Amino acid sequence: MDGAFLSSALTKFPDGAWFTLTLASVLAGVFILWRFGKEQQWRAERQDRNPLIHYIKKDEDGNLHLASDSGKPTGEALSVTKGFGVFFDKAGDKTPIIFSQFINKLVSKPEVTVFFHLRPLESPTVDLADRYVVQKIAYLKDCYRVVARYGYMDEVVTPDLASLIYTRIREHIILEHGNITGKDTTETAAIAEDLTKTDAGVHAIGDIDEKLPTYTSRNSVATIDANGESIPLSLARLQQAFEHRVLYIIGKEELELAPKTNWWRLVLLKIFLFARENTRNKMANLKVPTDKLVEIGFVMNM
Repeated sequence: MDGAFLSSALTKFPDGAWFTLTLASVLAGVFILWRFGKEQQWRAERQDRNPLIHYIKKDEDGNLHLASDSGKPTGEALSVTKGFGVFFDKAGDKTPIIFSQFINKLVSKPEVTVFFHLRPLESPTVDLADRYVVQKIAYLKDCYRVVARYGYMDEVVTPDLASLIYTRIREHIILEHGNITGKDTTETAAIAEDLTKTDAGVHAIGDIDEKLPTYTSRNSVATIDANGESIPLSLARLQQAFEHRVLYIIGKEELELAPKTNWWRLVLLKIFLFARENTRNKMANLKVPTDKLVEIGFVMNM
């Protein structure tokens, strides 16, 4: 079929079909070049995506350290800062590049860490109840992966994005707590909110948290008020971190060509990098509060 259309256009080449063929050739060249460049970019990014254990190690006491490159069991101690950090994850698999760059540059992580991935679907819209998928990352305390599935008519990145993510994680923790203890989820949510609003409740949460340096399913529930009510510690920490500070962390990836690149590959990739630089999304396009937005730049060879 394509051959029939092409031969028909060729017979009319002197009468003006040359424009159609020229335009088709230019568009085909642009699409092929873009695909070639993206394949090289994805190949380079795959080399820097590893499980969390590749970047963060734990000592005998459960304290976090950066992975060491000098052959030692652990590297520099990783500090934890108060707050709720949302890392935009392009791939949605393993450890986001932006998170590994963040901890290696700042030697710190937010108290509650969220890997947020956007996954488009071939449908007009996705129901709000089915839009978010939450997964607890067991290796790292208070770390979650949130996948937002959306249709081409949905708007996901809104000014209240952190609040939506917080609500979904909160529901996930309460549901898991109810499955373990058989307790009503509404009651657990009400107790958690009351405790974190009082100084005594916050102090009790901190005291118990110090006695439980590692997170497991057995010690994730603690009695922390005078009436003997129990809530998940992760739920209390989540609420405190969200109320303290919210940060959106995005990556600005700069691609450079590896040394000794073939001349033809060098030319093609330079054209691709020029087009990519002039068409990439800017920070200002994200509909989140700019005072809560942090951009981490890094360089990657391709």
